[in-house]
Amino acid sequence: MMKDFIRSANILVGTPVTIKNLLDHLSSEPEALRPDLIINDEAGRSTEAMALVPLAMFPETPTLWLGDGKELVPMHRAADSVEKPLFQDQRSMSLLKRAQDTGNVDFTF
Repeated sequence: MMKDFIRSANILVGTPVTIKNLLDHLSSEPEALRPDLIINDEAGRSTEAMALVPLAMFPETPTLWLGDGKELVPMHRAADSVEKPLFQDQRSMSLLKRAQDTGNVDFTF
């Protein structure tokens, strides 16, 4: 019953991880889920790579990113670790924050 309800959804709202988990639960028939719109919540906390997960799963579906780029930053390995990961600085900035910094955000309040 839950799968039928989810398959009938026109709009998906969630973080990239929850949207991916939802799709995994429908793994026997992932093509049955065809939303008209995806709302990526908490975009201010999503790394650039994570923010692209819904686009990879549903490349033809319009996606709206919502979040606060000034609130919480993406979670990444601690900056004071002994070995600095190669892309640590990049992973500490969300796609939303990068878009704001380059003047590519359509609406803020």
